[in-house]
Amino acid sequence: MAIFFFDIYDTGETILDPEGVELDGIDAATDEAARALIEMANDIVPDGAWRDLAIKVRDAEGQEVAHVRITVEVQSKT
Repeated sequence: MAIFFFDIYDTGETILDPEGVELDGIDAATDEAARALIEMANDIVPDGAWRDLAIKVRDAEGQEVAHVRITVEVQSKT
């Protein structure tokens, strides 16, 4: 088990993770970041705005071990 930190980037705004989460390894941390981004995207879709979301995964030493990104763009045809 290792501690991983998930820093959130939302269209220019950054939220650093001060606490971290204990997970089995980098693969588990990357999966967790992807799931979190999908949940975030689901929450913002009704806004109808373009959003660029990313999570930088850091290890206990502060080194970036993964970067997961998703872009959401809603275009109305009405």
